[in-house]
Amino acid sequence: GFQSWSRDKNGKTGRGVVKGIKLIGNRFIASDDPNALTRCTMQGIGLFDGMYEDWIIANNLVVVDHWHGITVMGAKNVRIINNTVVDPDDRKPGPAGIKILDHKKGFPSSGNVVANNIAASFGKNRTRGLYSNNLIIRNPQYEFVDPSTGNFELVPNSAARKSANPLFLPEFDILGRARSKDKKGDLGAFQDGK
Repeated sequence: GFQSWSRDKNGKTGRGVVKGIKLIGNRFIASDDPNALTRCTMQGIGLFDGMYEDWIIANNLVVVDHWHGITVMGAKNVRIINNTVVDPDDRKPGPAGIKILDHKKGFPSSGNVVANNIAASFGKNRTRGLYSNNLIIRNPQYEFVDPSTGNFELVPNSAARKSANPLFLPEFDILGRARSKDKKGDLGAFQDGK
């Protein structure tokens, strides 16, 4: 869906820094037909050859049958907030998750925030930043209005409702609807419109 890599002044991949990017309010959907013969294992947001500094990845909907829902390798002060990452089935590769890893060459990631997201996984090692108020989902049909038709609005009794950490809440959701900071906002890309 989206991929980035860095280069140094000599053009060597993975040896530079990509700074200050805002990736906000996008929809990355591998297929709108789960039975299509041409289905692929598209990755969502893959930042594999950092370093990546001062990025904001917010209010994105990622629907992919791959473990790279949102993956950042080599992150400093990256904020991954209020994204909805869904794996449409339980087939491999997957489940689609959100994770921050160290750079491929071992350079450490630090100072990051992963907050208010919905995904099937958040990785095993969460030492590369602050993880706050994220929801792991196993059965999307219980959290979203109708995932089979692409409706990822939250159902009224979703555990994601009013569960956000207001310190990291964006002002608007993926549709441009205001998020309430006086009451807790919702997790994921969609805020209850009522």
